[in-house]
Amino acid sequence: MANPQAAVNVSAEVAARFREILPSDFAVEADETGIRLLAPDGRRVLRTGPLVEHRIPPEQALRHLRFLFGVLPKVMSGFPDASWPAVGFPCFADAFGDGAHVWYGPTDDEDAAVLRVRSIPWAVFGLSRRDLAIRLRQCM
Repeated sequence: MANPQAAVNVSAEVAARFREILPSDFAVEADETGIRLLAPDGRRVLRTGPLVEHRIPPEQALRHLRFLFGVLPKVMSGFPDASWPAVGFPCFADAFGDGAHVWYGPTDDEDAAVLRVRSIPWAVFGLSRRDLAIRLRQCM
């Protein structure tokens, strides 16, 4: 059964990160139906569906994050006057003890990132550090 509150929590966290990394004249709205990104002129340039539920495997959470954040360079390439450092760079996401790390850069080495996203805590996805350790060991 869907948990609307879980969808709101994930949407709110991802939307907060979008707001932090996008130019301030872009508006980001979030609710249980997903996220909407509005250009400075008010046009909707991105709309997601409802986001992931609680208690999903970490690898699925990372896939969702790679997809969501991976769309932003293409969207922002349509606004050449907007100063956004990650246009033309792929998005990477990886699991760490404190949460999911997302970044843009030329390689999957986070140290080479041109833009980093603030970590998204595992609790947003209904996972504890213990869950993460168990699930990642099972994937190896």
